[in-house]
Amino acid sequence: MSATITGSGETIRPDLVMEYRTERVSRNVYHQVIGKAEQDVSLEVDGKRYGNLRLFFSSKVEAFAAYAALALGLPYEFADSELPEVGMRFARDGRMTLELTENRRHWIIEMEYREVT
Repeated sequence: MSATITGSGETIRPDLVMEYRTERVSRNVYHQVIGKAEQDVSLEVDGKRYGNLRLFFSSKVEAFAAYAALALGLPYEFADSELPEVGMRFARDGRMTLELTENRRHWIIEMEYREVT
């Protein structure tokens, strides 16, 4: 993936997006109707995407800068030139970790996100 994350005047360019996982929750409402075997349903549009991103950095400086920028509590734009379908505006949600790989040369940021409008 050729991904960029932009926001607050900064651009984050991970060397690799190791994981992009997304989910949506149905907002359909099911109703039990007295005297009827099947349920009625009120169909609704699914909620926004949420999930997990794992970003790989070969540079310690870039990894720590990205970790600090993503901690600011601002919305960001995620784009990938090879997979435009994953593009979204998001905010961090939940935990974010910064990990040094076993070979002690590379850095991985893992974070939970929630799509915003």
